Amino acid sequence: MGYSIQLSELRLAVSRASFVSTRPVAEAGFFVSGGKAQMDIQNPIEDLRLAALDAYPGLDCIVRFVSFPEEGPFGETFFPDDGSRPVVQVAVGIPLEGSIEVMAHELAHVVAGHDAGHGPAWEAAFAAIHAAYVARAAAHPEVG
Repeated sequence: MGYSIQLSELRLAVSRASFVSTRPVAEAGFFVSGGKAQMDIQNPIEDLRLAALDAYPGLDCIVRFVSFPEEGPFGETFFPDDGSRPVVQVAVGIPLEGSIEVMAHELAHVVAGHDAGHGPAWEAAFAAIHAAYVARAAAHPEVG
């Protein structure tokens, strides 16, 4: 059984953009040090992964980025019948801001459990992941 995020939810998520990193981005992302060019990449997907693990250190799932039809869904969470690790799937054809929001949404399903739907346990998990993401961004405002 799985849960999925639909187009109306994605539009709300992207308009809210609550999971977009608040860290400043260096002018071009390139720095010159000792005659060698360096590039630091700010990766909000990795930031979200680490934030989710900050909030839930035992979180155990597989996250995949996959192609979905244009109309959605934009994310799904599957809980395999054999009890193996849950699988989160996030659409690749959406804006990055949407991908972050969808991934957080689906990770909250993993934390809340198979039967939680979008009830209080899911809401609490989503809020905790969001708070950890914001805290991580605030604690590491520098790029690199």
